[in-house]
Amino acid sequence: MASISEEHLQEAAEVGLTQPEAEQAWRCFTYIDENGSGTIDESELRYAMQLHGCDVSESSAKKLLSEADSDGSGTLNFKEYCSMLKKKRKDKADRIAKLRGAFEKFDSDGSGYLDRGELKDALTSMGMEPLEDEEIDDMFSMADSDADGKLSIDEFVRVLTMDLEDMIDQSTGN
Repeated sequence: MASISEEHLQEAAEVGLTQPEAEQAWRCFTYIDENGSGTIDESELRYAMQLHGCDVSESSAKKLLSEADSDGSGTLNFKEYCSMLKKKRKDKADRIAKLRGAFEKFDSDGSGYLDRGELKDALTSMGMEPLEDEEIDDMFSMADSDADGKLSIDEFVRVLTMDLEDMIDQSTGN
C-alpha cells in the first residue's frame, strides 16, 4: 500500500485531522477503494461495511455517501472521506460520554463491571430489541477482551462505539 502523499496530508489537515489520523484515514480509504480509482463509491462503501459485520441497506449506504459527498459527484474523494471521519469521531466522542454515564446506571451491583444479565438489561433499556442469550453471549465474548467474564467500562464503550474504521484497523492489524 502506498504511503500518504503530501497533497492528501494537506487535505486531511484542512478538515482538522492530525498526521497520524490522516495516515490511519489513508489506510482505511485505500482499503475501501477496491478499484483504486481514488474515490469510494456506494458499492465499495457498502461492501466494506458488510465485510466487517455491518449489514447496511442500499438506502443507508446511499444516505451516508450523499451526506459526505460535498461536491455532488456520487463518490467520496479523500478530503470528503476525512470530513466524514471527523464528523463521525465527534459523534463517537458524544456517544462515548453518554455510554460512560449509562454504564454507571447499568452497573446495578456497583462492581464497576457488567455481567451478562446487566448487559442484556442495558441494551434493552437503550432501545434494542431483547436479545436471545446466545446473542448476548456472542456480544459478550466479542467485548470481553481480557476474557474475565465481565465487562469493564472501557470494554462496554469500545464494543458499542466500534465503527467501520475500527473494524478495518482490527482486520488489517493496524
